[in-house]
Amino acid sequence: SVSGKGARAADPLLLVLVVSAGFLISLQQAVNGRVRKATGDAGVATLVNFLGGTAVLLALLGARSLLHPLQIDHWPGASQWYLYLGGPIGATFVAVAATVVRQLGVLRLGLAVVAGQLIGAVAMDVALPGGAGLELATGIGAALTLVAVAISGRPARTRT
Repeated sequence: SVSGKGARAADPLLLVLVVSAGFLISLQQAVNGRVRKATGDAGVATLVNFLGGTAVLLALLGARSLLHPLQIDHWPGASQWYLYLGGPIGATFVAVAATVVRQLGVLRLGLAVVAGQLIGAVAMDVALPGGAGLELATGIGAALTLVAVAISGRPARTRT
């Protein structure tokens, strides 16, 4: 759906990396759903997810700091409070996904998540100062994704 004056060719390696990350997210959602089913608690699935992620991030940060010392001069102040929302938003996403993946399935959950990302991205591009605006092709691409979500959520027709 990206076209027009803001479009540029994407690096194929970058696209492979992003698709691989998306594949891993689908595995993460399926495993979180199984953890929730086994424990009966989305909070446990969220905790396990974030403890594992934190351990990996700390290991990577430690390895990186051996090559390049960390230079954290200051943290964002109270006027930029929204910069600290990533963690709570991520935890909420994992808890919701772990709760609903069993009912929706990984495919419909993934489509719904992409639809939500598109709605948020379009809203930010249109509403925020300095936003990119909305070109027709982008709007059509976003709308088609929403149609795909709606179609995937319909019950199958039975033959008579």
